[in-house]
Amino acid sequence: MGHVKFVVLSLARSGTTHLMSLLNRSPGVLMHDEIFHPEHWDRIVGDSAELRAIRPRSLRAVAVANTVLSECPPGRTHIGFKMWREQSAAVCQQVLQDPEVHKIILERENKLASYSSLSKANITDVWNVTERESLDAGYAKREIERFDPAAFRDHVKRRTSIFRYYRETARGPVVNLTYQGLVGGTDHARCLEFLGVAPPRDQPAEFRRLNSADILDRFAESERDRVLAALAEVGHPEWAEPEL
Repeated sequence: MGHVKFVVLSLARSGTTHLMSLLNRSPGVLMHDEIFHPEHWDRIVGDSAELRAIRPRSLRAVAVANTVLSECPPGRTHIGFKMWREQSAAVCQQVLQDPEVHKIILERENKLASYSSLSKANITDVWNVTERESLDAGYAKREIERFDPAAFRDHVKRRTSIFRYYRETARGPVVNLTYQGLVGGTDHARCLEFLGVAPPRDQPAEFRRLNSADILDRFAESERDRVLAALAEVGHPEWAEPEL
């Protein structure tokens, strides 16, 4: 039998780095990071004249995805990577509709949490910190000083649309996970069962949590009434409640 191919489909600030860390601790699993992130993609294309010659350009990404999923080093039984639709619409559609690829859809349902996390990452340029690295003491105190209701509404609309696309387009084996379920542990177990992977002997945290569980605390006090009004407008006042 061949190896199991899988792709994690999500968006930034949804817990994919944590999931990747957990899966790579499981026996036989090799999960790559965002192969279509500009930092990786520009290097991959730049190093390959053969790849640059592929036309149309969208097929370059398809060729890379097929190669990554097909190359299984000795001792590995499961090969995967993570991506967002915006990184390559062609690859996203292909893996979603490929019955041989296991699809893991990971959504952070609390859109205020993802909006605030993304805002702080853009402000500070801090995206992930391992347990071995030190975090600037000023990071936790850094507040979002301006809340843009229109930008937040766009954030909610875009994320809702993309995850709807993932779910409606997926064919073959698929599992839907949530950030809360992953952090709580239940969805990690569901993911392992879905892939047919044994749990690791230990599951130490590799990446530390960057932001307070109290979502409103991430915003300057002067902005919090505007945040609450925006939540009422989109019909999700519960997003102001603390997140695990």
